[in-house]
Amino acid sequence: HPMALSMVHSFSLQRPDDVNTVGGRFLDRGVYAYIGSVDEPYLAAFVPPALQVRRLTVGVPFLLAGRLWPGESPMSGVWKIATIGDPFMLAQPPEFRKVTVVPLAEAPAIPDAQPIAAVAARALKSFRDGDGAAADAIRLLELAGRDDVAIEAWMNVVQSGDQAAIVGTARSVLGPLFRSARPVEFVYAYERLPREARDRDAGDMLWQLMTPRLAATHDPDTIMLLEREVREPFEYEDLEVLVPHIDRVLGDGRGAAAVQRRIDREPDAARRGRLQRLLSSERSASPPSSL
Repeated sequence: HPMALSMVHSFSLQRPDDVNTVGGRFLDRGVYAYIGSVDEPYLAAFVPPALQVRRLTVGVPFLLAGRLWPGESPMSGVWKIATIGDPFMLAQPPEFRKVTVVPLAEAPAIPDAQPIAAVAARALKSFRDGDGAAADAIRLLELAGRDDVAIEAWMNVVQSGDQAAIVGTARSVLGPLFRSARPVEFVYAYERLPREARDRDAGDMLWQLMTPRLAATHDPDTIMLLEREVREPFEYEDLEVLVPHIDRVLGDGRGAAAVQRRIDREPDAARRGRLQRLLSSERSASPPSSL
């Protein structure tokens, strides 16, 4: 769902065009109005959330409600709070809104438009009849909000044993499997993705789904998959979480070896230094080998 965001936190909008920052990722994901800090402004520079909500209730535009007004605070002239979006956009409670909502049945027809649910149903029928592509059906079912049916279609492809079809549909089903919290099926689909299909979104879903489940993971292939899919520029964060489980599942010393391999091919000096510190802490935590 599109969202307007007020973030009481330092630095979140320092680099809004960088998707690897808090603000950049939110904007990339569809946030259309944002109030945030480009530096360390101190807490007094932010409007207290309760006051901000009271302003919104009486019709103050969203971005203006999130800025201190002259005389409200010694920090009212601070330049470190940034606002992105329509300065006249309102965020009033529904009972105060003056927008006229036209029932869908009375809305003017859009030439050649078709309900996505109907298009998805036809694509699914075509797939089941053997005349349509599974990837198209799964993609349309996801757009229609039918993750459950999309997964059902995917499982039919898997049961068919058609490796070309499995590879061709694996990327389409990652979203439904992720939202349905099905880690085993997700890892199976991810492992069948071509290298070029393992994009940032796919990697983020893999790590967000598997990180809380690492302690219960005993499958070496899954641990090795995560080691291969450590994300840039988050090598330190991912490896810090993963290294103890590499040692637990694959054997003592394997975690340190994984970090060393990353150090050897990391061109950025700052990130290489962080990885070196992680390696040092891993070695100091390891029990001494017996003679």
